[in-house]
Amino acid sequence: MLLYITVIILPNVDVSTKSAKEIAGISQARTAAEKIVNTTNEVALSGERARQTISVYVPMNSTVNCESEIGSPGKISFNYKLFDPNLGEDRLLPSVDGCINDEDKLADPDGNTCFKTFTMISGYNISCAGTFPLDGGEDGKLTTVTINKTLTELTITANP
Repeated sequence: MLLYITVIILPNVDVSTKSAKEIAGISQARTAAEKIVNTTNEVALSGERARQTISVYVPMNSTVNCESEIGSPGKISFNYKLFDPNLGEDRLLPSVDGCINDEDKLADPDGNTCFKTFTMISGYNISCAGTFPLDGGEDGKLTTVTINKTLTELTITANP
């Protein structure tokens, strides 16, 4: 019985725990990106000179980026690197259902990164400033993001 627990149950518990952490990380990265998009859209719909500051948590192994191009709506995206729970934290996972079962897509042909891009409200010149892309690093990072509005401009500034 002890052999069964050691050989079968314990490795599966470890895999399950790491998979749950990975799904939570994907969810946290997605939430950070959505929070920036939703706040930007809210500021855009507010009065002139509106401003809002938010805190976003970017989990480890992920980035949140802001993209702006004159004449097109701004975009916020996240990337989350996947890891193989059987091979340890240093080995990338060749494929995972954590991205595929959602709207998130795999960003590379090897299937090692989940990503999603969100488009922001149109009709404004959107500029990204500060420390984009936001990088969760090895431990995750809490970052302050400020969205400022003028008559026709929205500025999204990330401060570490």
